[in-house]
Amino acid sequence: MIFFDPIFKRSLLDDPVGGYQWSLGSFDFTETKKLGALSSNAAADLSDAIYCLLVGYDEPAQRLLKRAHEWVSIAIETNEIHSTAHAKDGSEAERYGTLAMCNWLLHGQHDTDSWAHYIQYYERFVDGTILGRDKTNVTLSMASYIDAKAFREGVKRCDLAKIFSPPSISSISSEGQMGRVLCEHALGDDRSDADIKAAAEKFLQRKVNLWLIDGHALHAAHWMKLVHWQEGGELTPRQTVLKCYDYLPAQSQLQATGAETSKSNLSSP
Repeated sequence: MIFFDPIFKRSLLDDPVGGYQWSLGSFDFTETKKLGALSSNAAADLSDAIYCLLVGYDEPAQRLLKRAHEWVSIAIETNEIHSTAHAKDGSEAERYGTLAMCNWLLHGQHDTDSWAHYIQYYERFVDGTILGRDKTNVTLSMASYIDAKAFREGVKRCDLAKIFSPPSISSISSEGQMGRVLCEHALGDDRSDADIKAAAEKFLQRKVNLWLIDGHALHAAHWMKLVHWQEGGELTPRQTVLKCYDYLPAQSQLQATGAETSKSNLSSP
């Protein structure tokens, strides 16, 4: 079994070509803005920042998050249009999702306004199209519907994509099913909180390692937020992201523990 290796991931982040220092030093703001690529670079910075948090590179994570927040905010303010990669309403939705996650990670804030904008644009983007009833696309969007508290809209999307609750929620295998169950529970179904929590724990045990080794750190962090974080609660966003290790194989946890023994390994070079 392949498992997420925080020491190996740290070596990739340290790489002089493609690592976080390369990223922070290689993209000029003026040129990136001219290309209409501020929002796409912000999304990449956000993903890298989450990986940095997972391997103990907190200071680089903050730098990446601050740049991501600045650049995506400007993209929103200027209505950035990429010459070849802009999808009307879909690109706008994505940048509001990036902004919301940046505000959470930087400030411990649940960005209600940005998530509301996300749903507004995303619903407009997919409504009446094949994307709005495509099982894969709906599955990947469910975390954002839940974070936006757009529970009725989430159930509607699942209906259109034929994503239904399994007979036993302990057998949930996809984000679509998990998302639908959470939406239905928020709308007042008769499942107990304990059963929902147990189902979410089993779901994350199945998914977190795969997300992290496949490059989907943002996905993993988003689900950690949905399951574990409460505004004003005990966990900070950083601590919430690190909850990923609760769902990783023993090898990953051992690597992380070994790295913790050396502060020089965990600080930025």
